[in-house]
Amino acid sequence: MDDSLHEGGSQPGWGVETSGNQRQTQSSYTCSGSGRPSAAEGAMVGGEAAAAVEELVSGVRQATDFAEQFRSYSESEKQWKARMEFILRHLPDYRDPPDGGGRLDQLLSLSMVWANHLFLGCSYNKDLLDKVMEMADGIEVEDLPQFTTRSELMKKHQS
Repeated sequence: MDDSLHEGGSQPGWGVETSGNQRQTQSSYTCSGSGRPSAAEGAMVGGEAAAAVEELVSGVRQATDFAEQFRSYSESEKQWKARMEFILRHLPDYRDPPDGGGRLDQLLSLSMVWANHLFLGCSYNKDLLDKVMEMADGIEVEDLPQFTTRSELMKKHQS
């Protein structure tokens, strides 16, 4: 894996947080007697804000590039965007510990369960589906296919 994806030198750069230095720097500004920043201070604030935005965008790009390696060749753009959002949302909670452990593999599997259920209509154990649906809460996907279950078909056929 590329070392440029490492944050703090130990784990891949999962998140998009800005460093604590910016918060400390921003809170250390003092204003001139007018209660407003001086022109020089305003330029520093604007320049540092731009740097913070650039760092945030860079972090998002790194996280997206990292996740891109897990895209399946058979996934449509819509499926991948939804699954990538699922992965990126939970990546910080599923970092692999230094001794291995396969937490990332578990996250990727959960993302596939969710995508397969959503886009292909696959069914899984209720507890597993409950878990992935809870993890995906708030991820919006438009134009999902509608599936009819076997029991719904049988009920319709009997009438």
